[in-house]
Amino acid sequence: MTTTDRRSPRFDLALPCGYRVRGHEGGFVSGSLSDVSRQGSCLHTMAAVGDVNDTIELRLVAPEQGAAEIVGEVMWKRKVADGWELGLEFREIDPAVKWGIIDAAYQAWHDRVATRK
Repeated sequence: MTTTDRRSPRFDLALPCGYRVRGHEGGFVSGSLSDVSRQGSCLHTMAAVGDVNDTIELRLVAPEQGAAEIVGEVMWKRKVADGWELGLEFREIDPAVKWGIIDAAYQAWHDRVATRK
């Protein structure tokens, strides 16, 4: 779990997803969400699809709810060694999906902390 100067804690959870820029032609590109919080997450991808202020449509399998769709806005984008990272702020997300993801991320963090003792 990471807090720093953020509005809410971030939890490390790798959650595979597909995404695309809303309004653009083409299919979904594969990626993975991490650093999940109540407000957003980091999207890791090999493709340079999406820029700051773009609206992103995500499709994923939520830990408790199954197939889910989330809409977010790209707040920042940076090149990393293995592709790209995009900082997303959630705009449209079912509350049950959001809390299911947060619960799974918290549980994964708790399990890692408990095994260190």
